[in-house]
Amino acid sequence: MTQFEAEERKLQEETEATRVENTGLREQIREIAKQAESKKKEVKQEYERSAQEYTAKFREQTRTQKENIAIIKDQYKKV
Repeated sequence: MTQFEAEERKLQEETEATRVENTGLREQIREIAKQAESKKKEVKQEYERSAQEYTAKFREQTRTQKENIAIIKDQYKKV
């Protein structure tokens, strides 16, 4: 085997090792992207749940406040 052939073989082995490493890295990136998407969905659902709870609480407070104002107006009219 000549020096050129040995050098070429060495480069081919390095190239193959790099391909294998890249494949592993791609799989890691896909897994990270999948986890990020899952986390994004969870956070979005939690945000929507919180927003709905806040909206319901705000509506209840508004309703109670309107009732209280109506009671006060009614009492004021009686005076």
